[in-house]
Amino acid sequence: MSSLFKPEAWSDVLSKTSPYLLDSRKNNLVYLLDVSNQLSNKLNQKSRSGSNKFDGMRFISLYYFSHGYQIANAMLNLCHGGLGGPACILARSQVEAVIDFSYLYLCKKINGKEDEREAWFDFKFIRRSSVYTKWKEFQKHNNMSKFSNVTYNEQFIETAQLFEKRASEFKEKFKRSHWAEDKYTHLDKRARAVDNTGFFKESFNSLSLEENHILLYKWASEFTHGESGSLDSYVQNDEHKFFFDEGPSPSHVNTAAGAAVNMLLINCFLFERIHHLNIDIAEELSKRDFYTPEWKQYAKK
Repeated sequence: MSSLFKPEAWSDVLSKTSPYLLDSRKNNLVYLLDVSNQLSNKLNQKSRSGSNKFDGMRFISLYYFSHGYQIANAMLNLCHGGLGGPACILARSQVEAVIDFSYLYLCKKINGKEDEREAWFDFKFIRRSSVYTKWKEFQKHNNMSKFSNVTYNEQFIETAQLFEKRASEFKEKFKRSHWAEDKYTHLDKRARAVDNTGFFKESFNSLSLEENHILLYKWASEFTHGESGSLDSYVQNDEHKFFFDEGPSPSHVNTAAGAAVNMLLINCFLFERIHHLNIDIAEELSKRDFYTPEWKQYAKK
C-alpha cells in the first residue's frame, strides 16, 4: 500500500471520516476529482503551448467537464455531511449532463451531421426568450409595470428581453425549437441513441445511459420535485411509530456518492478523448487504489 499515490491536494478530505459516507465511496470520488485536476492541468499546458486547437465540441466539453466536476465536488460535501436528499437532486443533474455530453460528442455518428452542437450554443436564446415571455404574462396578470420587491435577478429578465429576436432567428435557422433534432428532444431518447452507437462498449463492458436515466434520473427526480417517494429520507417507521428527522442521516448518501463516481468517470473519459491528453485514466486510478466491485469492468483504452 505504501507505493500508492496519495493526492496531497485532497489529503484533508481523505483523512476525515464520516458517520454517513463509506470511506471506499469517499475515496473513489476524491481520486476521480484528483484525476480531473490532472486532466485540466494537462489541457492548460497544451493550450499555453499552442498545441490545442478549440472547435465547437471542445468548447462544449469545457462546460460539461467543469459542470460535472463542480457537481461531484458538491455531492462529496453533501454526502460527507449526511445530506443524501440534496445530493440526489444533484445526481439527477449529473446524469442529464452526462447524457447530453455523450450525445453531442456522438451526434454526427447518430444523425450524420453536427448542427446540433451549434444549436446547443444558441439554445440559450430560446430559453431566455421563454422566460421573458412568461414574466410578461405574469406582469399582465398582476397589472404590474415594474419589478416586484422580491425579484432576485432583474438583470436576467432585462437581458432576456433582448433575446426575443435571436429566438426567432434560431427557429428559422434550425427549423425547430430545441437544440436536439425533433426525434431526440426527450432525454431518454438521446440516452438510447448514444447506447445504440455502441461507443461506450469499447471501454465499459456494461454501461447503458438509458438504464442510468431510468434507474437513477427517474429516482432522483422524486427528490427534485418533492414527490412522496422521497418521504422515507426524513420520516422513519419503527414498529408503527413514526420519527421525523430533518437533519443529517445515512439515507441515500452512498447511493448518491456511487452515482457521482460513475458519472464523473464517464465525464473524465470523454474529456480525455476529446482533447487527446494521452492520460490513461485506468492506470491513474489504479495508482490511487481506486476500487469498487461495480467498476471492475472499466478497461484500459
